[in-house]
Amino acid sequence: MILLILFIIQAHFITLVYNQYRSHMFSIRTFFICLTVLLFSGCAPVYYPNRITAPMLDKAGEFNAEASIGLTGWDVQAAASPVDHLGIMANFSALDATEHYHSFFEGGIGYYNSLGEIGLFEIYGGFGSGSARTDGSGYFSGIKEGYTRTFLQPSVGFVHDNANMYFATRIAYVDFGGSSNSLFIEPGFGGS
Repeated sequence: MILLILFIIQAHFITLVYNQYRSHMFSIRTFFICLTVLLFSGCAPVYYPNRITAPMLDKAGEFNAEASIGLTGWDVQAAASPVDHLGIMANFSALDATEHYHSFFEGGIGYYNSLGEIGLFEIYGGFGSGSARTDGSGYFSGIKEGYTRTFLQPSVGFVHDNANMYFATRIAYVDFGGSSNSLFIEPGFGGS
């Protein structure tokens, strides 16, 4: 029901923009309001990105494991550095809710290097596979999709003793098995 309301609001804003354009009263403010509404509303809740993994490894032999629970499900993430400047990661994400189910697994390999005494740069690339299903009685019920994701993720952060803080941007290409393909830019920040 909420998605149907969003669709109606999108249609109304498109009509509003068209009418204002025709009457030459189109303003930059109206354009950005409409663009914001269109960008922040979605069509079908199939792809739920997992939490960004930025392990902030800084030497050989390090291991990092995390688990989290949030609105989009739970995530388990692990990363290790077998040799200096090389990191490997594995992630699993899942949600089993009343009207939505998804599970996703991915792995990646990356390079890291220090930036001064406490700064760190890392870049990971990887591949994952998952599936999602929506149930219920809404407009988007009964959708079942398998998908793959290829990603590149640069991040910068600060590491001090047993604490770290990072900013990362994951650039993800998601392939829904030929039905559609999408490029996502997924920023994130965090720390431990």
